[in-house]
Amino acid sequence: MISTDNWWEQIFSGPLSIGLNEDKVHLLEDETFLFLNEEQLPQEDTQTE
Repeated sequence: MISTDNWWEQIFSGPLSIGLNEDKVHLLEDETFLFLNEEQLPQEDTQTE
C-alpha cells in the first residue's frame, strides 16, 4: 500500500497540486484574482412583452 502525507498528492497534478498544501500556498500570494460584486455583474434584460 502506498501512503502519502496528504490524500490529494496522487490525485492532483500541475497547478491543481497546490491544493491545500501549506508549503505551496505562498506561490499564490503574488497572484491576482478577479472578484465581482453584484453591482459589477452584467444585467440581464428581464422585460416581458
